[in-house]
Amino acid sequence: MAESKDVDELQQQAQQLQLGQLAQQEQQQGQQHPAADKLVAADTDAADAGTDAPPPLNVSVHADATSSTLSSPSPNGNNGNDNEEQQQQHLQAHAQEEEQVHDGASSHGIDDAQQRTLSPEPPAVQNSARIHGPKKEPVDGVAVEEEPERDVVYMAFGPRGAFYVRWSDGSSAWENIPPMLHTKLYGRMKHLPSVQSMSMPEMNQWITVFSDGSFATSGFPLYGKLKDALQDPPVDSELKSLVFAPGGGWLLTRDDGTMAWERLPTGLDELLRRRTRSDAPLDRVAISGYGGWFVRFADGECEWEAIPKPLEKLLIQHIRHGDPNIVVALSPTDGHSYFVAVGDTAEWVHDSASLRLVLEWSNGNESIALPESVVINPPLVPLASPSPSSTK
Repeated sequence: MAESKDVDELQQQAQQLQLGQLAQQEQQQGQQHPAADKLVAADTDAADAGTDAPPPLNVSVHADATSSTLSSPSPNGNNGNDNEEQQQQHLQAHAQEEEQVHDGASSHGIDDAQQRTLSPEPPAVQNSARIHGPKKEPVDGVAVEEEPERDVVYMAFGPRGAFYVRWSDGSSAWENIPPMLHTKLYGRMKHLPSVQSMSMPEMNQWITVFSDGSFATSGFPLYGKLKDALQDPPVDSELKSLVFAPGGGWLLTRDDGTMAWERLPTGLDELLRRRTRSDAPLDRVAISGYGGWFVRFADGECEWEAIPKPLEKLLIQHIRHGDPNIVVALSPTDGHSYFVAVGDTAEWVHDSASLRLVLEWSNGNESIALPESVVINPPLVPLASPSPSSTK
């Protein structure tokens, strides 16, 4: 009997020792995986409460969208596999989009563009601004009059940080433009034909075309095809624009859709040669000093080559939104300056520090003091604070 009792005591001690080792192992595992303990505890609490714990949210980011989509996992248990497939599809779409951004794009589905050239590296500083202020809220329950719209409808750059901007109300502003051009424009009344286009690649070479087809130049000599195009135009056809290109090139357009050009960048020359009279006419064109270019046709189609990468991405965004009145300017003296505006939003890279001040001041920001080098024509009065409209 004594021997049997001793055996029982030894077995109990062995069991206690084994249980102690198991408890120690569980404690070590709990320290290594505290998050698992929390999840188990949360599941236990939810089960005790008689409710299901809320499922975690899955984030799906679309390459062609500006926002993320939040969704709960599906109850069939296949959500993890579906998410992996969706993420792979999104990554593939994103990679394809990046290739299109670097290769160029057109407005029809952002297809692979035919122009594939490298763009100059942009500078480190990029400016952006809201040209118009926020919408006016009612005062004491009384509606206030809306401020008149003043959107940018035309922008041109020139040497030495020069710029010219025209707004939808007929007002204009400029800085550092050639002296003769300043004399021609200063004091010009609103009822006179407005500036339709302007090109000033050099201080002693510029041309501005007005909305009635008339034009003014710096007096540079005309010869060859350019002389014929300006001095002997077709019957019932008015000059619409004349833009210079590096290396003595130029592109002239008329209101009847006809064009004439010489020594343009290769990609632009080939594009224009493929156009026929049945195609939409050229609406807007900008050419940089490094041979980059942007064109927009009357049907909204846009094509470009060798423009700064930030501008290229902005153009793709605007085209996707179907913005019809996009304004684009490139500098005739470099390859990194640009301006793009749609409605009340503009972004740009330019040497002039006055451009932002001009755009904000034109919207009625009376706290901004314009530099003396900036000319406003006709002299603008910042938009006055609106007064409550009378009600009966």
